[in-house]
Amino acid sequence: MKIVLVGRDLKDRDRLWRASEGVGGCTVASTGPERLLAFLTENQPVDLIVIDLDEGGPELLAALATAAETALLPGRVLGYFSHVQEDTGRAARAAGVEAYPRSRFWRELPELLSKEPGDP
Repeated sequence: MKIVLVGRDLKDRDRLWRASEGVGGCTVASTGPERLLAFLTENQPVDLIVIDLDEGGPELLAALATAAETALLPGRVLGYFSHVQEDTGRAARAAGVEAYPRSRFWRELPELLSKEPGDP
């Protein structure tokens, strides 16, 4: 499974890397929306995108919409955000991202990685 992390936090990268070892590991892309689109164009197929929504902001959600229009977006996009930024979570969900508060995301990550697109 090819997983792309969109976030700069090295601790997050390591946590995702450890959790994803059983499903093939992960690749790390930078947080800039322009870089994400270029990365997706150059590195297909991608199975899953994981996003630090606190870093990405509305520009990243717009880039995801563009990626969806050009068929670059994988079946699943997971995101995590600070629990005090519930507006960020709502905006991400409206854009089709499976968005979770940061602590829940990291606690449930092994289960989230084992789900198939469309699983409840």
